[in-house]
Amino acid sequence: MMKSADFNIRQFCCYALLLLPIFFSVPGKGEQKPLVIGIEALDYLPFYQVKAGEPLSGYSVDLLQLFGRKAGYDIKFEAYNVSRLFSVFLAGRIDFKYPDSPNWSAQMKKSHGIYYSNSTTAIVDGILTLSKNQDLLLDEFKVLGSIRGFSPWPYMGWVQTGRITLVEADNMDQLFRLLKAGRIHGAYVNVQVGMKYVQQHLPNLNVVWNRGLPFGKDNYFLSTIYHQEVLKEFDKFLITYKKEIEELKRRHGIEYLELKKTGSR
Repeated sequence: MMKSADFNIRQFCCYALLLLPIFFSVPGKGEQKPLVIGIEALDYLPFYQVKAGEPLSGYSVDLLQLFGRKAGYDIKFEAYNVSRLFSVFLAGRIDFKYPDSPNWSAQMKKSHGIYYSNSTTAIVDGILTLSKNQDLLLDEFKVLGSIRGFSPWPYMGWVQTGRITLVEADNMDQLFRLLKAGRIHGAYVNVQVGMKYVQQHLPNLNVVWNRGLPFGKDNYFLSTIYHQEVLKEFDKFLITYKKEIEELKRRHGIEYLELKKTGSR
């Protein structure tokens, strides 16, 4: 007759063998799930900067990396030019797009189920002109400059009717050199980004934000097609770590722009 102790030992061994695959499939404590975020290949500080041979930098990069550390994700960035990023995102080749907004390329997005996080920061896009043209009126404004792939939506109606000519630049340097040469009357860009770029790279170029011309108020969001559950974690992160996020904004000089005139939507 089998002794009770022998039976218990055999029973324990069987259970142990069954549990081994489960035990070894549990991720290690330091293991992180990878997430690929597509970002625009632009020098767009203080939000983000992509330069060949240099690590990505800026408020948005630090914000998303902080989320990765807090939520246990290994954040990977892939940089594309603006138009290419949009195509890659809609094709499902990256997990997330940043920045994004429901207002951007809305018609092209209609056939895709895109989810958006809560706002990471409020932004203002407006017209930067040479200081000598700071009082330029809308009736006098004929040529608009913008980054290729951006839609200066407060002006698109006038562009489509030919009232305003749109000239597209590949990057910020090209955009502001067009302004300097007088080939465009103004550059439509994130106001804070544009002013910072000129101060850092073209200090002798005197530009101002022409508040008399229509500008756009929006927000930057993180977007995805397939990972809605991660966006819920991200939204919770934005609330839970509000103090740390505000510190990031201070460190990068993210400012609230006081709007003295009503913007055009």
